[in-house]
Amino acid sequence: ALYSVLTRRRSGGLLLFILVLLFSIFLEIFEFSALSSPAKWPRWKYAALLVESFLPACWLGFCLLFYREGYKRLQLWQWLLFLPAVSYLAVNAFSPVDRLFFSPDFADEKLLFVSYYGLFFYITLSLYLTLALVNLEKTFFAYPRYERWQVKFEFIGIGAILVASLLYYSQALL
Repeated sequence: ALYSVLTRRRSGGLLLFILVLLFSIFLEIFEFSALSSPAKWPRWKYAALLVESFLPACWLGFCLLFYREGYKRLQLWQWLLFLPAVSYLAVNAFSPVDRLFFSPDFADEKLLFVSYYGLFFYITLSLYLTLALVNLEKTFFAYPRYERWQVKFEFIGIGAILVASLLYYSQALL
């Protein structure tokens, strides 16, 4: 059954959306584990950082491929924006956690402070989520008016997930 779903018209976008949802599940598990065991928070936070590094490429790739087959071809600048998202993963995969966060006394307060590198990390992540949201909106308005009614609930749901993620990461910036 999964093979028939993935071989349909929107298989690339669907596969990336499944990856986004799986990464979001793992992110919540790792964040909860970091809060639950203060002695091991750097290990869990590093796992969460690794998962967060996958999100820009997956979200942007999904929004570039979602419902684009017959309506509007992607332009070169849209594909060029995808390259930094992939390099974002490579750069952050080898970054130590103490470069992004620091905590004077995590066992008592369970509070992390974001360093300058962490600030750059979350600003970049927020920009890519915003870019994915804008791209999703452009895809929706590329449809003929009579077909928008057929796909509007999918776009509303995906947009709500993107906005919730954007709010989640804006909390880290605050």
